[in-house]
Amino acid sequence: MRLCLRATRLAGVTAASAARSDRAESATWLNEVKEYFVNFKQFSLDPRINAGIDAASFSTPTPIQQQAIPVVLQGRDVLGLAQTGTGKTAGFALPILHRLAERSSRGRRAVRVLVLIPTRELAAQVYESFRTYGAHLPFEATVVFGGVGMQPQIDALRRRPEILVARRDGCSTTRAEATSTSP
Repeated sequence: MRLCLRATRLAGVTAASAARSDRAESATWLNEVKEYFVNFKQFSLDPRINAGIDAASFSTPTPIQQQAIPVVLQGRDVLGLAQTGTGKTAGFALPILHRLAERSSRGRRAVRVLVLIPTRELAAQVYESFRTYGAHLPFEATVVFGGVGMQPQIDALRRRPEILVARRDGCSTTRAEATSTSP
């Protein structure tokens, strides 16, 4: 499953011009989704996720969340476009957490979700969102990016998080460093 929820500050950007995916033709464009939800309880998310939503003081899903959450819950590819600050992160994080909770892994943990982010600041925000929404779930999340100390990030990866949020450069740099220092 691939998700592409892009932020834009330009009123004239179209969904077609925003798509840069080899699977764009098979993805669900969110402007094609016509079902709307007036509260988060209607999504039938895991009750532990609802507790995280309550902790974040969310009450009504935004338009991007109303459209993205049901599609992601079905495991389908999503392409969407919304302005900064409209709740795109919750639009993909909430259903991802729900799907992880449904398919709880047994035994040895491994990265099950990789979220690649373009900036360090946004990676930190997305990581915090996963932690907030999933606070009542037994999943470990971590964030990696360049420009900071590597050892704490390597240690976090060795704890085998299920959710890894990374900036591309941080992901590859930390992986290479972890591999070269493994016993």
